Amino acid sequence: MDILNTKTSEQPVRVDKALEWFEKSRDSWKEKAKDAKDSLKKQKLAVKRARVHREELRKELLQEKTAHHEALEQLSQKDTEIEELKVRLEKAELNLKKSDRSKYWEASESHLLE
Repeated sequence: MDILNTKTSEQPVRVDKALEWFEKSRDSWKEKAKDAKDSLKKQKLAVKRARVHREELRKELLQEKTAHHEALEQLSQKDTEIEELKVRLEKAELNLKKSDRSKYWEASESHLLE
């Protein structure tokens, strides 16, 4: 064992270029992996937010479609009501004209009877 220690201590300290390259490679790989992990995390969060936002928009769209359908229904009911009121108005005007005619005839008959 003493022989091994003497051999290593007698040799000059050598800077191993391959070892330095491996260390740099390892460190750059760690940095690249960390960057990729961070990028993937950001992308996953963006996708998650987009999905949540899409669901919110779908709900809002459904509410808008429902409201639009209800508004169209109400519009149709109001159109029907307007048509019914127009018919009632025409009948009332006819009744009024008939009433005016009958009053005119009654007035003229009473005048003739006198």
